[in-house]
Amino acid sequence: MTKDRLVAGLLFFFSLATTVVHAQPASPVVVVDVANQVTEQITLEAVGKAQALHSVALYPDSSGRVVEINIPADGYVNEGHPIVSLDAQSEAIALVLAEVQLADARQLLTRYEQIKDPTAISPTTVDEAKKAVDIAELELQQAQIDLADRTVLAPFSGYIGLTDVQLGDRIDTDTLIAQLDDRSRLQVRFTIPEQYFGRLSVGDTVSVYPWANPSEQLSAQIKQIDNRIDQNTATFTVESTLDNTKDLLRPGMTLRVVAELLGTEQIKVAETAVQWGDSGAYIWVVRDNQAERVGVNLVGRQNGAALIRGDVQPGEQVVIEGVQRLRPGVELAFTTAEQLDGTDPLPAINRQSEGGE
Repeated sequence: MTKDRLVAGLLFFFSLATTVVHAQPASPVVVVDVANQVTEQITLEAVGKAQALHSVALYPDSSGRVVEINIPADGYVNEGHPIVSLDAQSEAIALVLAEVQLADARQLLTRYEQIKDPTAISPTTVDEAKKAVDIAELELQQAQIDLADRTVLAPFSGYIGLTDVQLGDRIDTDTLIAQLDDRSRLQVRFTIPEQYFGRLSVGDTVSVYPWANPSEQLSAQIKQIDNRIDQNTATFTVESTLDNTKDLLRPGMTLRVVAELLGTEQIKVAETAVQWGDSGAYIWVVRDNQAERVGVNLVGRQNGAALIRGDVQPGEQVVIEGVQRLRPGVELAFTTAEQLDGTDPLPAINRQSEGGE
């Protein structure tokens, strides 16, 4: 009786083992993808400061009382526009006097030159008359300059900022009238880490986004790159110009600058292929229809894929799904992601219920 029970138990054990073998596939079913070699795309972000392409602080060339302020409501002035005028009565009188003196000097010289008899007047007298004309001309020019200095003109077309100068104020050459900016084009300066020195060139284009409107993408062209590295920050300065004919930006604005660089050649795999262990990142590579674990360094991410560096060649197949049951040297069975998602789950074995039967 005992022998019969032992035989029955052995038969049940082998039957159960056969059931387990059929319940679990001999080879793990995985989904694979091809490792590709791509050029790494590096995205650099920096904070830039906008400056007017031409900007000048306006000061008077002489001292005096303000008699006229001519700043338009929108602040825009053309080149040569009179902005502030000072009292100029003395300078106007001096100009008229210089004109009269020049006319007298020229008239006297003309009389001397019309004398027919060379012995009637000495050559020295004629030379003195010519000298008087030259001096009178210089005095007239100086009077014209002094009168012009009583008016502050716009040196170029642009926008004038706010001014604290009022009518009747007495100002001098140290009094700031206003700031004049030509903001049709803006300079945008930003800094880049020194490790990327030489990767940007004059003429390259960068994207610029105003913090006030992050969805507004603008393009700026690099015009100058500093030839020195800041020892305190380990960065170098890049200067670019930005078209602002729509007058959307203002000098002094803080801008987000994005530069796209091309890096070195890297291996690209699906992000799901990269696993992590005690020794770092690794992937499963299919070699001779078997799984081989390969340690890699994660360089970065690009368009939803992982860029890695390691013993992986372009064109090799890597496991992207089904990595849970893998071990080195195991034979693999292959499927697609669609088929894997549509397969029925493997049946579970309840040993207690089977033993009870």
